[in-house]
Amino acid sequence: MTTTGLKLFAMFFMSLDHIAKFIPESPIAFHWIGRLAAPLFTFCAIQGFYYTKNKNKYLVRMYLFGVGMAIISLIVNYACKDRHGAISITNNFFVTLFVMCLIIYIIEELNQSKKKLYLIIFVIWQIISTIICIIISELVSVDMPGSAKIFYGAILGNIFFNEGGIIFITLGVLMYTTKNSKKNISIAYVSFCVFYFIFYLTDIMTRIGKRIDYYYSDTVYFIFRFFSILLGVEIMRHGNESFLSLNYQWMMIGALPFILLYNNKKGKGLKYLFYLFYPIHILILYFVRSFIIIN
Repeated sequence: MTTTGLKLFAMFFMSLDHIAKFIPESPIAFHWIGRLAAPLFTFCAIQGFYYTKNKNKYLVRMYLFGVGMAIISLIVNYACKDRHGAISITNNFFVTLFVMCLIIYIIEELNQSKKKLYLIIFVIWQIISTIICIIISELVSVDMPGSAKIFYGAILGNIFFNEGGIIFITLGVLMYTTKNSKKNISIAYVSFCVFYFIFYLTDIMTRIGKRIDYYYSDTVYFIFRFFSILLGVEIMRHGNESFLSLNYQWMMIGALPFILLYNNKKGKGLKYLFYLFYPIHILILYFVRSFIIIN
């Protein structure tokens, strides 16, 4: 299967997932199927980044579409914040793919002397941008409905405040390092999904959080919760069935057969189809939801 074929499947899975998000009373199975989308887009992005003739242009394009999506979301969220049943648009996988490819670029493409310097700059910038995202979003939270941190994360290229967070960026880098071996990528990907499953099945972060909340000060608990959020992990959940009804991200294991069908060919391209389809279909579903709620 070509990258074009994988993208088309990913777009279909993503559409089902977003239908379930925006359209009331949609089957939860749409979310389960939707878990296949992000890994497939991630895989296609790293393949595209690896084979592209101009990696700088690739990064700039991804960044600009991420910023554009952030601005569109901001405008829509602000304009519709007072509508009955309105929800915020926080979808922006462009940013996740951008940061992922940027890390790969620094690690793989720069020579040894530049690599160390740029890695240091990258780490320092992530610390600074994280602080900026938190402080500014709190200061202007009234004027920034929805997830302000996600908006600023897009502008600043932050590794934590993006759709999927650092966990999916890590998955992307892992996919890149194993891209030349179907055996290696299978082992790495299955291990990642199993870890996800066990992590949420045991609800370990909630258990640790409760212990810290009970035995230690509020400051210690706040620090623990803060770093949990940065890692993209929400704590203090309830219910033993959460790995099926709430935390079903582990179901992305279903993307592996599609990845293994990849034949190292680009296909017909359709380079800008995903870039345009992504914001357009989200806006359509958002306003369809508004129409359904109002009527």
